[in-house]
Amino acid sequence: MSVDLARAASFLAGHGRLLDRSRFGLLLGEAEPDAVLATLEGYRDDDGGCG
Repeated sequence: MSVDLARAASFLAGHGRLLDRSRFGLLLGEAEPDAVLATLEGYRDDDGGCG
């Protein structure tokens, strides 16, 4: 089975959360790990978890 990365990118652009798009960028080498961690901070809950 092959993966169509262009279609995946298109889907994420229209439907993915910012975190999903950031992680996909990391997978493709278009984002730095620190940028993904910074994005993750936006999902931090009051109790320290991520939701």
